[in-house]
Amino acid sequence: KEHRKALAIGSTVRLTSINILDTPKSVPKRRSQGVSTLAVACRSIVATLPDENGCVSLVQDDLAPAPLGRMGKFLVAPIFNSVGVEVNECEVAVSDLKPLLAFEQDDDTTNITDNAQDMDTWVNRYKCYGDQLLRLNDYACAISYYEAALHFVSSKVAVVGGTLVVKKKGYSVIAEVDCVE
Repeated sequence: KEHRKALAIGSTVRLTSINILDTPKSVPKRRSQGVSTLAVACRSIVATLPDENGCVSLVQDDLAPAPLGRMGKFLVAPIFNSVGVEVNECEVAVSDLKPLLAFEQDDDTTNITDNAQDMDTWVNRYKCYGDQLLRLNDYACAISYYEAALHFVSSKVAVVGGTLVVKKKGYSVIAEVDCVE
């Protein structure tokens, strides 16, 4: 009930479960055509206030992950051409909504420095954020935070023996720095 009072048009919330259909591409004809579903969570924007039945209209974010703020391109996750293109509207019960986690509501990337110790802190922080989102089944957001952590790991290449993730012929590979010029 506390969350119901906090809902405002235009606010971002987490829809706790939507079903994604997964139909097999090749099913033998003698087997029944089965369909399995995967429940995932996603961010959504509140479009209407709750009605008398406790339902709100939402505009769902695209399920494809997107890089965080100034992190640039993904290093490991596949590229999705549909990011920001697919938008779905739905009506759900307020009980199916949760507020965003505290770290999702703040843009804390403004305090990032080039200090190696700070970089390790950011790597651990973003990995922890991704872990929390993964436990909520919000895979797209989790991928974004894991990629941000990889960005910091890969940017520490000023040391011989450092490890980085690079793209080679469209694939992500791990490389070790053997010289610095």
